[in-house]
Amino acid sequence: MRKALLTTVSAGAMLAAGPALAADMVSVGVGGYMQQWFGVSGVDATDKDGKATAVEGGVAQQSDSEIHFRGKLEADNGLTFSVKVELEGNSRASGKNGKSDSPIDESQLTISSEFGQIVLGAEDGASVLTHHGNRDVGISMLCGDVGKWINGVSGCPSGSKMGFGTAGHGVVGDSNKISYFTPRMNGVQAGVSYVPNTGQEGENAPLGNNDHDAVSLGANYVGDFGGASVAVSAGFFSASQTIKKPDTVKTYGSDGTAAEATLALEKAYPAKKIDERTFANFGLTVDFGGIGFDVAYAENDGGLYKMADDKEVKNGAADYEVVSAGVNYTEGPMAVSLGHYMAEDDDGSESNATMLSLSYTLAPGVVSRSSLFAAEQSKGTDKTSAEGTAFVTGITLSF
Repeated sequence: MRKALLTTVSAGAMLAAGPALAADMVSVGVGGYMQQWFGVSGVDATDKDGKATAVEGGVAQQSDSEIHFRGKLEADNGLTFSVKVELEGNSRASGKNGKSDSPIDESQLTISSEFGQIVLGAEDGASVLTHHGNRDVGISMLCGDVGKWINGVSGCPSGSKMGFGTAGHGVVGDSNKISYFTPRMNGVQAGVSYVPNTGQEGENAPLGNNDHDAVSLGANYVGDFGGASVAVSAGFFSASQTIKKPDTVKTYGSDGTAAEATLALEKAYPAKKIDERTFANFGLTVDFGGIGFDVAYAENDGGLYKMADDKEVKNGAADYEVVSAGVNYTEGPMAVSLGHYMAEDDDGSESNATMLSLSYTLAPGVVSRSSLFAAEQSKGTDKTSAEGTAFVTGITLSF
C-alpha cells in the first residue's frame, strides 16, 4: 500500500511544480443543502424464537442539512487550488457512549492542473467517487436512508455488516487520505486513494506503523453510444486489519456460521485477523432521452481469522453481496423512479428493499420529493427478522 502512497506523492510533486503567482488569495463562498422530511412507517419484527419484539414504527419528522464552505484560486502557473469544508447541521451534542459527534463531515484541499487532481483530507475514496449506481429521486437508498424509517433494517454497509448501497460509503468512509484522479480522456477517468489510518477521520491520530492502512481504486467511462448516454464504473478497496486482544471471542464453524457459545481465550492467544478485508463494486447506467436504467453490484470479504489453536476460519457475517437495479423517467420538472436492492451475507442473513419515488422541481434548487417503500431483513445467525413499509415526503433545498 505504501507504494501507492509514493506514486501519489510523486504525481503531486509534478502538479505543484512552479510558484503560484496569482495576485488574489483564496476567496470562500457558502453553499450546501437542507432536507426536511415527514413520514410514517409500520414495522413487524420477531426474535429468534419467532416471537414479536418491541421494534416499532410510527410518525416522524426528520432532517438532514449541511453548510459547505468552498474556496477556489486559479494561479498564474496553471494550477488551481480549492478547499471544501462541510459543516453538519444535524450533529448531536452527545453521540454514542457519551462521545460528542464531530460537526465536520468532510474537509479537503484539491490541487488541479491539466495532469489531473490531487486531493488531501477527509473525503470519500476513489472507489466511491467514481461509482455509478442507483438513482432514486426520493429519499434515496444509497446508504442508511431506509433504516432511518424502518427499525431493524441495516442501513449503510460496513466492513462487518451488510446494508443497502453499492458505492461503499460505510466501508471506505471519510478517513483522512491522499487521492489522485487522472484527467478524463476519451470518456475515461481513473483514481487511486491511499489511507494511512482507516480509523482517522477529520482529526489527528497517533501513528501506528500503518497497521490499518488501505488503498481505494476506481475508474469509470462516460460517453454516448447510438443516441444513448452510458456510464460504467468499477472500484476496489483493500484495508489492512488487526484485532485487539479480547478476553472472549466468538468461535466460527468451518462453514462460516457463528457458534452460539463463546470461547474464553488467554490474552496471550487472541483471535487475529490474518489477511486484508476487501470491497469491490461495479455500476452501469444507460439513458435514452428521459428514460434511464441502472444496475450495480458490490461484494465485501471480511477476511480470515486465526484462532488460538492456529485454526483459520471465516466470519460469514462479514462476507456479503449487494445488488441493485432501477429505472427512472424525467419529463420537465417531474421525475419518477423505481428501484430494488437485494443483499445477502454468507451466514444466511438477507435484506431486500423496494422504493417508488416521485420528485417535482418547485423552483431552482427547491425540489419536492416523496417515496413509498418496503424493506425486510432476516439474520441467519440468530434467526431474528424485521420488515416494514413507509411513506415519506419532504422538500430539499440546494444553495
